[in-house]
Amino acid sequence: MSSPAGTAQVTASLEDARLRRFAVLFELEKKARRCERLEELGFVIVNETHNLVRYRQALFWEREGKGGRVAALSGLAVPDRSAPFVVWAERLLAWLATHRAQGGSFGLSDLPPQWQEDWASWFPPQALLVPLSAARAGVVGFVLLVRDEAWTAAEEVVVGNLADAYGHAWFALRRRSPWYRRLLRQRWRNALVLALVAALALFPVHHSVVAPVEVVAKDPAVVRTSVEGVIDTVLVEPNQTVEPGQPLVALDKTRIENRLEVARKARDIAEAELRQTSQQAVFDPESKPALAILRGRLEQSQSEVGYYEQLLERALIRAPRAGIAIFDDADELVGKPVALGEKVMMVAAPEQVEAQVLLPAADAIALRDALLGCQASGSWTRQDATEWWKERGGVIAEQRDKRKADLSDKVPESALTVALRKRGDQVGVA
Repeated sequence: MSSPAGTAQVTASLEDARLRRFAVLFELEKKARRCERLEELGFVIVNETHNLVRYRQALFWEREGKGGRVAALSGLAVPDRSAPFVVWAERLLAWLATHRAQGGSFGLSDLPPQWQEDWASWFPPQALLVPLSAARAGVVGFVLLVRDEAWTAAEEVVVGNLADAYGHAWFALRRRSPWYRRLLRQRWRNALVLALVAALALFPVHHSVVAPVEVVAKDPAVVRTSVEGVIDTVLVEPNQTVEPGQPLVALDKTRIENRLEVARKARDIAEAELRQTSQQAVFDPESKPALAILRGRLEQSQSEVGYYEQLLERALIRAPRAGIAIFDDADELVGKPVALGEKVMMVAAPEQVEAQVLLPAADAIALRDALLGCQASGSWTRQDATEWWKERGGVIAEQRDKRKADLSDKVPESALTVALRKRGDQVGVA
């Protein structure tokens, strides 16, 4: 039987817990009212609510017309709408907004089969859907909280009360009209504004995007190995001018030479056996049937010798065309085992260069063909291009030496950009 003092302590601790929860609730409502942008409020909704109730992940889905979008995602500053998870979450929240508009807690087993498999891949089994509503706008969005444990009725009540404050704050921020909407409310300026918009529509709007660019070779010839082996010697330097047929890389010939020597010995033995049997067949007719077998064995040995002689020739890799040998470091190639057809380096014409720009899908815009790649002016000659490639090779060598000296993988910032700027008056990138 518990003592009155122990019961009083338990009651006091429960009261303290309730007071702390109410303090957190009031603090979150205060933060929501003080937000000046929708992005700030979205961050508070999906991240700061964790101080009131525990959950693993939270999403805020904003209603837009007949559909909606994931406006905030816990742990992320800005959700990427092209990401597979966000695409699936938007479809899920749109379905929940239609079939579970009243909100409430539910489990994985309460969902239709078409949602259960994907839900198990992305979310824990228990969820709480909370509608955010405003007095004059109705439901402005939904907050989805997911975790492993089931939700209690008390948690649903306290989150529901907080959702009213969130919905009011979201609607208030969304109602703030920008300057052009306030201008349009003044009737005497409507005609002027509409005329200005119509006039602006007659002028083309140029799109632009900022992205890193790298000058690379255009349609280079790839130098590949024609035999398996280990690279023994690199006969050229990075960005060195080469001619057609010039040796570039020599593979280790030890294994091929040993096999060639064995094949030659087998050929000599087959020749000797055939010669001996031919002489014996003059006096012994029974030896004649063995001549066909020995001739076949000799032909096989000769074919093996020819095969290994060809491999020995192909162990020396030559330039397929004239141009610049493009690779990073000769020391990294020496001793490297290579398979048949493996890429070793590239040979590119020095005057054929292009700009490689890598853009995320969200920033992709339509460009005219004339603006794509690298536009070379009339002063961009073969000699200038060759000098640029040599300059680029010097920069790469500098970076390699610095990495070795510092025993670090960090490369000096935009060292290649320095070389590009020196040629900026001759190469323009749109």
